[in-house]
Amino acid sequence: MGIYRQNERQNEINDTLFKKDDVYITNNYSLIDIGNRITTFDSDDSIDYANVLQQNESNKYFRFVMKVSDYINKPMYKADIYSVIAKDKSNEILLDISSKKPVPTDYASNILDRGYNCVSFDIGLKDRDICDILVRTDKLYITMDITSIFNVIFTVMFTIKLDGEKISSPNVNDEDAQKYNNLRRFRNILLFLKL
Repeated sequence: MGIYRQNERQNEINDTLFKKDDVYITNNYSLIDIGNRITTFDSDDSIDYANVLQQNESNKYFRFVMKVSDYINKPMYKADIYSVIAKDKSNEILLDISSKKPVPTDYASNILDRGYNCVSFDIGLKDRDICDILVRTDKLYITMDITSIFNVIFTVMFTIKLDGEKISSPNVNDEDAQKYNNLRRFRNILLFLKL
């Protein structure tokens, strides 16, 4: 049944594509769809400082988690990150953090048996809080290398529009917020990805 559903979904995707090359790409390479939520929280003491996307003299570290809502086609093997740029509504740059070498992310499928996948990475900032930046952010530009299970690598830039902070109801027992310090969630919409 799962194979049948994937084939059905792939045919729906193929019908929206104009060129034969586009059909080939979506059939054989790993292009992911960033879901509707980005979560941040303070990184713990076990942070791997060699694998952090960070500013010079960073003294605050945050985990940045993107929910992968759906595979457009074949599953990915891994993802590495190059940069995160945040801009406000007037196009002013609030954050521009990048690395010449790709920084590995943690990729987890079926995270905590909840039925979805996540890509996460750590960010190091100097005297700033990532949440203060995201509250003012209109669009995020995230550049990553996506490696498919067939060992084909695509460098993609995601353009993500943030749609405000998601506030949990006081009547809801939020186990994640109790477990992680300074956990905050932001609603988002993936506008497009550029290869």
